Amino acid sequence: MVYVTHDQVEAMTLGQRIVVLKDGIVQQVDTPLGAYQHPANRFVAGFIGSPAMNFLDGKMSGAELIVNGLRFSPPANVSGSQSPAWSSVCGGTDSHRSSQGRMRGSEVVVDVVEPLGNEILVYAKLHDARLVIRGAPTSTIKPDDRLQVFFDPLAVHYFDGDTDAAL
Repeated sequence: MVYVTHDQVEAMTLGQRIVVLKDGIVQQVDTPLGAYQHPANRFVAGFIGSPAMNFLDGKMSGAELIVNGLRFSPPANVSGSQSPAWSSVCGGTDSHRSSQGRMRGSEVVVDVVEPLGNEILVYAKLHDARLVIRGAPTSTIKPDDRLQVFFDPLAVHYFDGDTDAAL
């Protein structure tokens, strides 16, 4: 059976396989979890999941992605990760408030806090980038607060800055 919807939640919950289209062109055919965990490109990564994946533009320096002073080393399976020819790369990730040993932290400034009952969404700025951060519903975070957020280098998705394709 083929079910057409523009509602990604419906697609993720009802579909055994999903097809993500952009302007009538197939971007990815996969299981819902496969598209979420391994997006084919930046469009799919920004479309699947709620809230959408955070995107941070960066530059490659040797074998490291540098974003707003944070350094990430792409895993060996990221094609081209050893290539100095990369000039523009985008890292996509979820942001967390809790710290774990391998995570990289940075300070953000809170713009808006959206309480949703079971969680809050914190909209914040990291230099010129905008982030959405999930928080505990009991949090006392408010606009203009400064928070330390953490990015798991193992959970960063890498996208070519020119083609938006996953690397």
